[in-house]
Amino acid sequence: MKNIILVVDIETTGFLEEGGKIVEIGIVKLDLDSGEIYPAYNSLIKEPGFDDSHRKEPFGWIFRNSDLTFDEVMDAPTLESQREMIQFLFDKYPATAYNKDFDFSFLRDREFSINDLPCPMIILTDIMKLPSKKASIHFKWPSVKESWNYLFSEKLYSETHRGLTDATFEAKIVYRLYQIGQYELANPIQPSVKKLIPYNGRNGWGFKTIKGEIEINAIYNWVTPFIDGIAKVGIGDKIIYINEEAKEVESHPENLDIEKQSDFTVKDRYICDKNGERIAYLFYGHSTSFYCNRLCVFDQYGTYGFLDEKGEVAIELKYEYAESFSEELAAVKYGGKWGYINTGGQMVIPCSFNSAENFKNGLAKIDGNNFINKKGQIVAHSKLDWSEGLLCVDENWRYGYIGKNGKLVIPCKFDYAKSFSEGLAAVNKDSHWGFIDKHGKMIVELKYGVVHDFKEGFAGVRKEDWGFINRNGELLVDCIFNFVASFHEGLAAVCIKEGEKFKWGFIDINGEITIPCIYDDVISSFTDGIARVRYNNNENYINRKGEFIISIDYPSVCEIDKGLIPVRNDDNHWAFFDKTGRELTPFIFSIDEVHSIINGVNSYMDLLNNKDLIKEILKKHY
Repeated sequence: MKNIILVVDIETTGFLEEGGKIVEIGIVKLDLDSGEIYPAYNSLIKEPGFDDSHRKEPFGWIFRNSDLTFDEVMDAPTLESQREMIQFLFDKYPATAYNKDFDFSFLRDREFSINDLPCPMIILTDIMKLPSKKASIHFKWPSVKESWNYLFSEKLYSETHRGLTDATFEAKIVYRLYQIGQYELANPIQPSVKKLIPYNGRNGWGFKTIKGEIEINAIYNWVTPFIDGIAKVGIGDKIIYINEEAKEVESHPENLDIEKQSDFTVKDRYICDKNGERIAYLFYGHSTSFYCNRLCVFDQYGTYGFLDEKGEVAIELKYEYAESFSEELAAVKYGGKWGYINTGGQMVIPCSFNSAENFKNGLAKIDGNNFINKKGQIVAHSKLDWSEGLLCVDENWRYGYIGKNGKLVIPCKFDYAKSFSEGLAAVNKDSHWGFIDKHGKMIVELKYGVVHDFKEGFAGVRKEDWGFINRNGELLVDCIFNFVASFHEGLAAVCIKEGEKFKWGFIDINGEITIPCIYDDVISSFTDGIARVRYNNNENYINRKGEFIISIDYPSVCEIDKGLIPVRNDDNHWAFFDKTGRELTPFIFSIDEVHSIINGVNSYMDLLNNKDLIKEILKKHY
């Protein structure tokens, strides 16, 4: 599956706190695997209260600094008429914006729910270190133009202050950060129906309940989350499937998306057999694994092909781009168009598409939202991806679900529908949302204005305000919150309005507020017992008691990376802490040294155990 994120840019008449109005929203999809950027949404917006006063100070800046006119906005669609389309994108993909706080504060104030990613402007602030004119701030936030000139010195850039154009350039900035290893994504864990979640113990991986009780001991090298009661795990040199009683089972559900992998692997630029013996050295750039006995590689000219398990060229390096094999076919780009080859290198579906993804369940997505079978015939249309063995499709603006090879499972009879999550899918009729099971049976009646997907057995729902229901549709948490996020590790972020400000905290599965609503924002929900929050304009981590992991006196607490939390003091020196708040090193590093150290270790244990590294660091500074 492609690694897709959204990059958002909004244009407004002024600041949120001054009553500014959104006048344009542009959203692009960024494929972090290829760098390709696709328009996802672009529209002018007319909000309630937008009138002639927004031409004048303190408003109207956008009309004086772009080609957008007041009259164009007066004729624009309302935000409410566009809400479902925009929220659909936010439900499907994580998102960022160059100045995330500015853009997302408007969108969240308008009750959009966003799974947000790191802010590129904040990342570049630490990288560029532009001097600030304010004595209280070490470095200024770089403008989009300053960041562009820093990352793309050979290309000129002029900001247009139009949503889609600016979002496109800002997506290029994000992709360049991703290419140089400065933009990382967190992969959220999808829990099991029984609410078992993976945990990393002292001796390996296992599973625990959302209350933290160990259900399956940590004896595995690695695990995947449970789907339909089955998980894939590695133990010793074997890969097996277990049920929720930790018993090995022979089969696995189709929706685990198992690829036909080889016994051969790639390690330290060598092809190795299942015993780790080196077979051949790789002179090419390469993907990480063999699929269908073929390894996707590329040469110094950026030309792609495939090797066999002996390291010999099996399919000539002649393609402009290629994906790994999936279901015996690989997507390749030739002559500017995409098609599919088989493991023998024969072109079985001609290169005629503008975009192409891997085959899954007998179908592949091409040209945005069309799905073809292995004969190259278009058999379905969908804006979504496979989930739990089913794909939500639309036919004549009605939505239903298909299964493997395009077989219709649930008729196209809904006004709108989402992907399945934990065995249930949100569907809409006559502007009301409910949930169906995989047989199309209505489990939760159509009565809500907005819903989230089920996570850990609960789904956020909104009538006038937000609450939570269980899988039977019973309202377990009253609809009393302004916003809610999904449950993670038994806690869900919730938001209430205090005066003119929104404050965030956390509730447990009983609806009890276990962490008070005192935070300005929740940046990421709980993972491994900690959550990232914003408090008094500073970001930090809290534990399940709501206690700050790192002292709030420090001006900068960066995101955790390989178990390390970089922290900056008032003297602009950096140290490393672990997720318990333990100080691992003195405050002696520069930001460049922080990046070098993180890139040079696999985990915080490496930092603790690598005495030579520590000696070299201390020798340099003392």
